[in-house]
Amino acid sequence: MARGINLLHPTVQPYANKLVEECEKAGLKIKITDTLRTKAEQNALYAQGRTKPGNKVTNASYPKSNHNWGIAFDFCRDDGKGAFYDNDGFFTKVGQVGKRIGLEWGGDWTSFKDKPHFEYAGFGKWRDLQAKYGTPEKFLGTSNPTTTTTSNLLKQGSKGDKVKELQTQLNNLGYNCGTVDGIFGAKTLEAVKNFQKTNGLTVDGIVGDKTRAALASAKKPTATTTTKKNENVAKFQTELNKQFKKGLVVDGIFGVKTEAAVVEVKKGAEGELTRLIQKCLKAKGCNCGEIDGKFGVKTEAAVMKFQKNNSLKIDGIVGKQTWKALLK
Repeated sequence: MARGINLLHPTVQPYANKLVEECEKAGLKIKITDTLRTKAEQNALYAQGRTKPGNKVTNASYPKSNHNWGIAFDFCRDDGKGAFYDNDGFFTKVGQVGKRIGLEWGGDWTSFKDKPHFEYAGFGKWRDLQAKYGTPEKFLGTSNPTTTTTSNLLKQGSKGDKVKELQTQLNNLGYNCGTVDGIFGAKTLEAVKNFQKTNGLTVDGIVGDKTRAALASAKKPTATTTTKKNENVAKFQTELNKQFKKGLVVDGIFGVKTEAAVVEVKKGAEGELTRLIQKCLKAKGCNCGEIDGKFGVKTEAAVMKFQKNNSLKIDGIVGKQTWKALLK
């Protein structure tokens, strides 16, 4: 099976790389083992236990696996303790890391638990992609189906005056892509994706006709009298950029781009986002104990109290609506 992260859909590749990096930081050494599966590879797996010797390993023939569409990948241990040794809960620990960065973990499935498996859910499942694109080749090869020629596309690696124009547009609209240098690099890619996400476009980081049209008609968001610059929002934006590469302009304004970039934080989390939550909770009269950056029982109880006081869903999880209320 294909092991290269670069074979995944361009939107999914940063998630796979981020997973490896974050696991490394947590002392969980992993290796990506299975990314994109071709038609021959998928059907060979499907035949196992049916028309070929061996046990059944999949219920999906081509193209009925998310692997065929480049939005799923598998992993194993890479620390010398055995590729799939799990008596120490290794795969669950990795699963939590993956969920924290926005991936769907196979270990949460009820009908068939697949702990060494992750998927990116932003595009939906294979059925959704098949209905929209027809074949994996069209999805992976021409991510923007309205673009008639690939020469019109701007994507990571593109260079020239057209890229400079794009970077100028993005910067003027508040989607920071850094220096206008005519090189479509990682920062420009993130800015494009953030623009696409905010404007309801396919988030693939590729500038085709639809993205160009949206850029042409977009207006820079302005702060209204009800939108206040806020130090806590600025800290929130900084952490989202640092930890999740959201590419936000750190302006202290909780606007549509910041709202779209929100990540959930819940019990078990540690770090600056949790510290910010604790600080905001105390400021709003919900005692969470020490401001230590550790989302424990006291912090969870304080979040639930805050949610109850503000008529929010009481689940102890700091999601979009709770963040919005906390950072007011």
